[in-house]
Amino acid sequence: MDWPLINQLNSGDEVKGVFLIANKQLNPFSSADKQGRYYLSLTLKDVTGLIQARIWDFAEDMDVEVGEIVLVEGTVSEYKGNLQLNIRSLEKINEQEIDIFRFLPRTQKDMSQLIHKINEAIREIANPHLNKLLTIIFGHNSKIKHKFYLAPAGKNVHHAYIGGLMEHSLEVVDLCKVLADLNPYEIDRDLLITGALLHDLGKIEEYNIYNAAFNQTDQGILKGHIILGLEIIAEVISCLNNFPDKLKLMLEHLIISHHGKQEWGSPIEPKTIEAITLHYADLMSCHVNHAVQIMNSHSDQKSAWSKWDKVLNGSLYLGEYLSRIKEIERTSKSSPNYPASTLI
Repeated sequence: MDWPLINQLNSGDEVKGVFLIANKQLNPFSSADKQGRYYLSLTLKDVTGLIQARIWDFAEDMDVEVGEIVLVEGTVSEYKGNLQLNIRSLEKINEQEIDIFRFLPRTQKDMSQLIHKINEAIREIANPHLNKLLTIIFGHNSKIKHKFYLAPAGKNVHHAYIGGLMEHSLEVVDLCKVLADLNPYEIDRDLLITGALLHDLGKIEEYNIYNAAFNQTDQGILKGHIILGLEIIAEVISCLNNFPDKLKLMLEHLIISHHGKQEWGSPIEPKTIEAITLHYADLMSCHVNHAVQIMNSHSDQKSAWSKWDKVLNGSLYLGEYLSRIKEIERTSKSSPNYPASTLI
C-alpha cells in the first residue's frame, strides 16, 4: 500500500499510515478536570523525517515501545508552529510484513560514488600487506563489505543512517589525506589511510541495520565496536602470509586509540602521529556531521537558533542558513526513492 510520508503531511490532513516510534513518553494532564489522567506523547518517523504525535484517551493502556512499527489513524493539526498528529487508533505492525528501509534514513550522497571512492583509496595504498588486507575486506566475494556499505556510523549522534559508516569513513580518509600531504615525511600515509577506512569496522556488528531503531546487537553491547573491529581485522590477517607483526601492532593501535581519550571510550590514548591524526580527523567528521543534521532538521522558521542539543551543550546559531533550509524542505516535498535491500 502507498502509505503517506511525513514530509507530505499538512495541517488538516486525515492520515492512515505506517510509522516507526522514535520516542515515547507518558505525561500527566495539567488541567484540574483531568487530574490523575495521562496522555501519550510519541515521536514518529519515516525515511523523510519526524512528527510529534499524541494519544489523548486511554494512553495508559497503550502497549507500544520505541523501535516498533505501528499503523495509525488520526488528524494532523498545528501546535506552536509545528505539525502534530492526533491519533485515534494505533496498531502494531510486524517488521517482516513491511519494507524496513521505509523507516531508515539514508545518506544523501550517491552510494555508488562512495563505493568507487573506497576502491580508489585502496588502489592508492602502496604497502602490499595493507593493500592485500583491504582488498580482501572489500573484495568482490566479501560479506564484510556489504555490511559496511549499509551500516550506520551511530545510533543517534552522527551519520546515523544507512550508508553512514561508509560516508563517515571516507570523510575521515579525505581529512587524513590532507594531513598526510602536509606532513609527508612524518606520517606513514598508507598506514593512516588504512586505519581511516577500518577504524569503525566493528560497527557492522555493533548495530542491527535491519532494526528500524538501529538497536545495538548483543555483541555490540557486550564488546563494543573497537573490540569487534579488532577481531574482524585479526581474522583476516591470520589468513595472510607473512603480515609483519609490527605493522599489525601499529594498525591495532590506530583502531584501539581512535576515540582519543579514555573518558570518551578509548582503551588507550593515541601514541603515534598516525593515531593522533586519525583521532582528530574522526572527531571533526563526527562533530561537523552532527551540526549538519541539526541544521537540516530545524523546523522552527521563526528562530535563528536550534533547540538545545546535548552533544553541543547548547544551541547552534543558524542565521542566514534558515533560507537555505527552507528551500531544501520545499524541494524535498516529493516522495523519495528510499533504498530497497537489494540496493547494494
